[in-house]
Amino acid sequence: MTPLALATLLAYLTLNERVALGRAPGFPGLPVLEPVFIVAAVAAWLAAGRPRPTVPGGWVVTVGPLFALLIALPLLGVLLGTYGPTSLYSWTVVLVPLAVLALVATAPARTLVVCHAAIVVHGGYALTQALFRVGLVPPSVGQPLRQWDVETQRSLSEAYVIIGRSTGLFVNANTFGLWAVVSLVFSYACLRGWRRHSGVALAVVSIISSQSRTAIVCLLLLGMIWLVLSLRDSVALSRLALRAVVFGLPVVLVSDVLGVFDQLLEGRLVERLASGAAVLEEGVQADSNLLGRLEAWRSAWDFAPMDPRLGFGTLGPPLVHFEGVIDNQFVAFYLQGGLVLVGAFLLALLSPWTLRHRGVRQVGPLAVVCAVVALESLTLTPVFTTQALSLVWVVAGPALQASSPAPDPVPDPAKRAGDVSQARPPVPSRLP
Repeated sequence: MTPLALATLLAYLTLNERVALGRAPGFPGLPVLEPVFIVAAVAAWLAAGRPRPTVPGGWVVTVGPLFALLIALPLLGVLLGTYGPTSLYSWTVVLVPLAVLALVATAPARTLVVCHAAIVVHGGYALTQALFRVGLVPPSVGQPLRQWDVETQRSLSEAYVIIGRSTGLFVNANTFGLWAVVSLVFSYACLRGWRRHSGVALAVVSIISSQSRTAIVCLLLLGMIWLVLSLRDSVALSRLALRAVVFGLPVVLVSDVLGVFDQLLEGRLVERLASGAAVLEEGVQADSNLLGRLEAWRSAWDFAPMDPRLGFGTLGPPLVHFEGVIDNQFVAFYLQGGLVLVGAFLLALLSPWTLRHRGVRQVGPLAVVCAVVALESLTLTPVFTTQALSLVWVVAGPALQASSPAPDPVPDPAKRAGDVSQARPPVPSRLP
């Protein structure tokens, strides 16, 4: 069962938003790959003997409250008659993470290989989209792909049709930016050798080609953190600089000869970054996109439809009742479950620090992806985009697999040697 589950994972990570039953303009169709992956992953986990990592403190201090509320609130909405039974499909925001964790516990090494393959597929497709925009991919190849992109986006809404930005095999460019940032952390922290290098390179290309400003901010912050940490090891920094010159310089020269940089400057990337920077000087009025989001958040705050029988919020998915784009996970959770659900989300984001306090090692990568999710939650609803967030749970896997208390401190070897030499009786000389 495990090979089948891994195959469905790859299909889910790459084609989930592209494959649906009955898709037509204005109707996104019925999901196929998501339920298939959940069933296959659970079956593989059961066949492997239900391996489970032991989390110190249990789920109660990590994602348990969030998952419990995301299961209970939609069910309450159905029982109270404010939502239809189909709203229970929102349980996938819990079932998909659990399926990913189950597969990581069942076949950790092979799951990493599959995730790298998904990064390559998305990154290669995004690079093809970008090169087609600058005229370096022939229309015989690029035009059918663009037509596929537009048809998929149009099935959701005309507002989703995006021509000037790479989306990978996702529908939304900002969702693809979230996937790319998490892919960057995953590749650097979980992969080794050529897989790490290719994963990091394609993740960076994906972030830039998506033109997601939040993702680019995350990239800059991660780059600064990495640079500060690298300065502590001059040897590793020198090796990296040599690799950058050997491999990066030819790419830069070839790109300059082909006119890639000139065409990028003529595109929307610089314009989007400039409008984002102008917000710091002129305020939100300088960016119509950000201004529209703030208006939507204000409308959501004014809407705040608290259920009079429970006072919890909409209970089910808030977008069913709120006619607008929220694009903020904190606001969306406030609408759905009030401050209780927002608090559970904050507790989940603080899981690495909670686990570290309880003696769990290897929480560094998990802490980084949680910080990325928190930052992306200001302009997206990452928890609802389960496919893009899947790699977060793969990163969490090693931390949970190594979830045993840290060993007692080992005494300094030099100190131990000194103590032994003082306790050892003098050795008689062999000289006559």
